[in-house]
Amino acid sequence: MADPFSSLRPWRIFLRVADCGSVSRASLELDADAAYVSRTVAALERDLGVRLLDRAVRPIVPTPEGRAVI
Repeated sequence: MADPFSSLRPWRIFLRVADCGSVSRASLELDADAAYVSRTVAALERDLGVRLLDRAVRPIVPTPEGRAVI
C-alpha cells in the first residue's frame, strides 16, 4: 500500500529548509542527503512556477511566495 502522505514529503522538506535556513542543516534533521533535499525543493519550485526560497542569502529565507505558502 502506498503512503497516503508521500505527496506531502516535498512540502515537509521545504518547510524544514525554511525553518532551518540551510539545506545542509535540514538534511541532517531529515536524515536525508543534502543533494536530495535541494533537488526536492527545486522540483517543487519548478512544479509551482515560483521560487520559494532565496538561496542567495545566508541563512536561506523564504521568498514572499514562500512566506505565503508557509
